[in-house]
Amino acid sequence: MAIGSGGEHLITFESVGYNFTFIDTARSLLPGDYSTAVDAWVGMSNDPACLAGTTTGGFTIDQAAYAHTGHVSSFAARFSFRCYTGTQVRGTVAYELENATPHE
Repeated sequence: MAIGSGGEHLITFESVGYNFTFIDTARSLLPGDYSTAVDAWVGMSNDPACLAGTTTGGFTIDQAAYAHTGHVSSFAARFSFRCYTGTQVRGTVAYELENATPHE
């Protein structure tokens, strides 16, 4: 799994050709529950059933740490959402970068 981009409000992962995105526009992505009914968004691209994003769902962040540069150094979340076509997507992602600052 490779991290495509990250920050305290948006985290994107790519795995086996799928991109998973976790966003909260109002608060930093830290451990806790997030819902699309509030300010969060969770989605999966590269799948015909989910190209337009999600309509309902949420995610729980179990772990989130950021390097002093603001890049994600570790992240773990569980998610469940329904795509606009009605496709239900559930799963987990976990990421850990052993050394977030390789030149230090």
